[in-house]
Amino acid sequence: MLHPAHYARLMGYTQKYFNEGEIMVLDLHPHWWTFVKPTFKLIGALALVVVSNRIATETSSSFLTTVETVAVNASLALVGVTFIMLLIHTLQWSRVHFVVTNQRVIYRSGVIARNGIEIPVRKVNNVSFHQSVIERIVGAGDILIESGGEDGQSLFSDIRDPEKQRELLLKQLERQQQQLGRTLGNQDGQGRLVLLRNSLRVLALCGIYIAAFQGISSGLRKFSSGFLPRKLLRKKNPS
Repeated sequence: MLHPAHYARLMGYTQKYFNEGEIMVLDLHPHWWTFVKPTFKLIGALALVVVSNRIATETSSSFLTTVETVAVNASLALVGVTFIMLLIHTLQWSRVHFVVTNQRVIYRSGVIARNGIEIPVRKVNNVSFHQSVIERIVGAGDILIESGGEDGQSLFSDIRDPEKQRELLLKQLERQQQQLGRTLGNQDGQGRLVLLRNSLRVLALCGIYIAAFQGISSGLRKFSSGFLPRKLLRKKNPS
């Protein structure tokens, strides 16, 4: 089993701020589909450099040569810009985490300025997903979580295999409900046990009070009988 620190280095999300007993179930970066657009931009810029160089070698006019040189330099600069944009996108991608634990759904994004969303699993009301035709082919999609919090709905885009992650979230919700039911059942059982103990104590006290009252009453009757005058009944003989 991996140590939490090793797991954090491999998966990229730290467990430093996890609650006691909280376990990471899922940690996802956005789908690789997000790299398609910046990669195609870089490929297009490289193709433009190749075409510009080929045209420049076939040009004999000095003016056209100058123009083509400028075009080649511009295309090279475009390659540099698109390459930097790809690096920035990669850095941003590495700092986006869609995390599911046994207690929360956590979303983090941003390199310098960080944004975050946290949804307790027990407050999740519904989980749905959406995939376009292309997203279904590549295995990407969006997940919509409806919760009882202030935001109400939270949309997470570019999730890998969203249907599978939806099922995982629903399982965590079911486990939370079962755990809550067991906790409430234990509390209810303990409450009934306490009520039974208190009832037995009350009955015992009532028995003690009744026995004491009967003893006091008997003692008072015996004590008072020594001071009351006795009536002597005489039988008269008939004459």
